[in-house]
Amino acid sequence: MEPTEYRRFFIMPKNAIQFQKGLGLHEFLEKYGTDAQCAKALYQLRWPTGYVCPECGNITGCKLKN
Repeated sequence: MEPTEYRRFFIMPKNAIQFQKGLGLHEFLEKYGTDAQCAKALYQLRWPTGYVCPECGNITGCKLKN
């Protein structure tokens, strides 16, 4: 494997949460400190216009337990 191919293969994608400028620990905990806050932020990032099922178009998805 050539060095350029090696770097391209192992470069991690960047995400919006990881590289928020100026977000200190206190601000982070205020914004994402609870499970509910974190889940809401992730939901909004994943479905900014709201959830829509790609198969049937339903907008009332459900939460699954692990």
